[in-house]
Amino acid sequence: MLMAFDFAEFSLRAGRQIPPTLLAVTKKGPLFFTPASLQDDRSKDDFADTARLICIAYQVPAAVMILESWMKMAAEGERLDMDERPSEAMDRHEVVMVMGEAAGTTQRKIFKIIRMDVGGFFGLTEWEGLPAMV
Repeated sequence: MLMAFDFAEFSLRAGRQIPPTLLAVTKKGPLFFTPASLQDDRSKDDFADTARLICIAYQVPAAVMILESWMKMAAEGERLDMDERPSEAMDRHEVVMVMGEAAGTTQRKIFKIIRMDVGGFFGLTEWEGLPAMV
């Protein structure tokens, strides 16, 4: 998970965005996989399917997926407005999601992306108060 955090910070500092990335541990060493693009739903599904196939083919014992996204949350006691896209919400948050799995364990973390007024990357801070994983 630490390697994923470092990769996210490096990507944001170098290019202002994080490509969707699979980090995996294999018998031959670490493996990085990023898709050429995620322009539509089909390419997003293809990325997920390819990541699964990589994990099967390389018999990966541990893998981490890193994704940058917009996120919106419902106010306490209210329902989430599913008609409004997170990227269009006034109260949206720019986040990095890190989800990892290894034999018998699953971890996830969400980091808020902190940007300077001019839009440059400043840092990441862990989102506190995530619901427990089921």
